[in-house]
Amino acid sequence: MDSGYSWVILTGAFMNYMILTGVLKSFGILYAELLDQYDITSGQGAFIFSLKVFMLAISGALSGFLSTTFSFRGVTFVGGLLIGSGLCFSGLTSRPEMLFLTYSLLTGTGIGLCIPSSLSIVNFYFNKKRALASGIVTSAGGVSALIFPALYRWFFDSYGIRGGLVLLGGVVLNVCVGSLLLRQPAQLRKRTQFDNEHTKSFLNSCWTETSKYLSILRNTFKQIIQNPSFRLYTAAFSFALVGYTANFTVIPPHLRSRGISDNDIVTTIMISGIGELISRIGVGYIVDKKFVKAETVFIANMGISGILSIVFPFFDEVSVNYTYSLLAGLLPGAINLLMMLMLSPVIGVEQLPSALSLSYLFIHTFYLIGMPFIGYMDDLTGNWNVSFYSIGVILILSAILVLIGTLTYNVEQKSQDINEEVALEFLQSPESKPMLAVSKISRV
Repeated sequence: MDSGYSWVILTGAFMNYMILTGVLKSFGILYAELLDQYDITSGQGAFIFSLKVFMLAISGALSGFLSTTFSFRGVTFVGGLLIGSGLCFSGLTSRPEMLFLTYSLLTGTGIGLCIPSSLSIVNFYFNKKRALASGIVTSAGGVSALIFPALYRWFFDSYGIRGGLVLLGGVVLNVCVGSLLLRQPAQLRKRTQFDNEHTKSFLNSCWTETSKYLSILRNTFKQIIQNPSFRLYTAAFSFALVGYTANFTVIPPHLRSRGISDNDIVTTIMISGIGELISRIGVGYIVDKKFVKAETVFIANMGISGILSIVFPFFDEVSVNYTYSLLAGLLPGAINLLMMLMLSPVIGVEQLPSALSLSYLFIHTFYLIGMPFIGYMDDLTGNWNVSFYSIGVILILSAILVLIGTLTYNVEQKSQDINEEVALEFLQSPESKPMLAVSKISRV
């Protein structure tokens, strides 16, 4: 814990998360190319991405359960294979409708298996430095923003959109390498061994074992969903992540529509990576040191980001593009880190993998509506301004929901503390002694 092989785990998780977020966040570069190369509308292009994220949600809902039941290593390895093959097959097809199968289905399923397991395994290996370790892992998203947009641009300029996708598929297969560094946490090994013994009998009694696992999964999810703070936080995360990722999806076509060169567009996206890198490590440090609560950081960052998104379309200067991109990475860039830090106290560390998976299920299902809506705003109005206004509104709504969720959690904690104090006072009072004596006699 907090030393030794824990840092190797952190290295593997960092490597995986860097590649995974690189694929997700660089979709804006691919999105602009799809609109130029294929006869599709902005809404249809956005639906390719939203369907991918929906598939991510479905597989992500099972990722935490599969990782803790079998192994983090095996789940992420299979996910890496699916992502790499999905990108390669996307490059081998010339029909845009096939991208729904290759890019959306295969790639989305693979990322869904990898992200929750890569994020949650760090919590089992770090205690005192948990926020810092989580900040380092999620800072990989900032590193990927510095690397992958330029890599996408270079591949597409050199080999075209189809050849570029094949090469990217080869790059992404390095997730399989990162997965080999992962080791099953000690507190889950006995459980894994127990379940593996049952796996042998699974072939002989498939229906019985499947029912057992589904029952465990259903009970776990039911317990998590009954937590009101979890529900409010997950709704907030849904708005926040759609607003956050939508920024990097619509910025490239928005800037291209205004005559900005591809090199300047890549630079704009890369600058956001600097902001993310600072944000994720910085947030992890200040939360670890208890300078400020994770909920306070979330509310402030999402509120300010929402206002900036509404104001951004009114300016055309290149310097404003760079500044906005920097702040778009700096302020909401720590969203995935904040998710873990906010859910841990209300759910518990052992249930965090399942809670993250369930949270991602709701979040990415919301993508299925949110992202196409933002894309269709361009189809309806002929420009991307309304899309940015929409991003601003949903970011502000996410801040409001977390504020309500935090107040709800605080009220519950105070009520619980009061009940414990009353019970303790009663046990220490003379009136409790006769009742305790009767209780002992009845037990005898």
